[in-house]
Amino acid sequence: MNPGPVATERLVGLMRKEAERRFGDAGRWRDFEQGFPLGRSATVEEIAATVALLASDLSGYTTGTIVTIDGGLAHRGSLI
Repeated sequence: MNPGPVATERLVGLMRKEAERRFGDAGRWRDFEQGFPLGRSATVEEIAATVALLASDLSGYTTGTIVTIDGGLAHRGSLI
């Protein structure tokens, strides 16, 4: 698994601290997500769903690969 930004307590806390520093308002932490490909971080549940799929029999033939879940962040700026 290679997740991109995930809205964990740690990430949200860091963004809240930076929003307080930059804007004087910790509540503006979501402003930093505007630069993400889908305009938001992944949810923990979205990452967990992929982990569950990969651990299930539905993914029995999956091996030797890295699954990147980042909303397209790794391909930003490339032609798709």
